[in-house]
Amino acid sequence: MSKVGATMSLLEEAQQITRKRRDNYGGPQANFGRIASMWETILGVPISAEKVGLCMIAVKIARHLHVPHRDNLVDIAGYADCLDVLTRAKEGTSAQAD
Repeated sequence: MSKVGATMSLLEEAQQITRKRRDNYGGPQANFGRIASMWETILGVPISAEKVGLCMIAVKIARHLHVPHRDNLVDIAGYADCLDVLTRAKEGTSAQAD
């Protein structure tokens, strides 16, 4: 177990990482929106920001099934948090999506 994993919970680690990512790349709506636009061009079908989060979780599940690593679980939790931010912004209960 890493030093980070030894001193904080998986969820705490995911929250810390997603805060840093939001500072670097913008919130989930902006960042996942950019990703969705690129995927739409590549795949030729509409992609929502929410679908980007779900697909990234699927990537992490596939990796974890191949070789289990704690960081896969941390990333899954982080993507779930991003999906929660998107959902709450859509419902008007949070302004943190961008």
